[in-house]
Amino acid sequence: MQFGRSWKEMFADIKERFPGGYETPDEMKAVSEPLFYEYSRNTDIIFPDARKLLAHLEAHHAKMTVVSGSTRQQILKQVQLAGVGACITNVISCEDISIGKPNPEGYLKGCGLLKIPPRECIAFEDKDIGVHAAKAAGMRCCLVVRPGNPPQSNCLPDWKVESLDEFLELF
Repeated sequence: MQFGRSWKEMFADIKERFPGGYETPDEMKAVSEPLFYEYSRNTDIIFPDARKLLAHLEAHHAKMTVVSGSTRQQILKQVQLAGVGACITNVISCEDISIGKPNPEGYLKGCGLLKIPPRECIAFEDKDIGVHAAKAAGMRCCLVVRPGNPPQSNCLPDWKVESLDEFLELF
């Protein structure tokens, strides 16, 4: 299974690998979503230093969109738990796209909502698949290496950092 794929794509993959398991995405969601929320309630899943970066970008009037393969409900819940809702202009979820990352559709839709050309945007990713999507959309991309995640070395980000503080120090 590849990290960073959309919810719809993960369901299709699980259904193929485990026939007779879940018949619908809603069945799988009913089991997995409470487990994810319990995990995220006790674990900070937001990028380390993200709140600081978002505050910095907001102070400079940057527009920000979340592009994720998660459902809109999952994204909004995490934005709320992180306390960063005021910084986020738009959300692109798996419900808004026909195919997930590495396809650039989500990023292109996000840029469209912001009315900003992709070449003027920066994506922050923690997975190869997301970097590929951002680059295919024509964006610059910062790969944030997350402790405990599998190594991400099959991509060419514009920047590779251990923390978002490190990214801020570059500018």
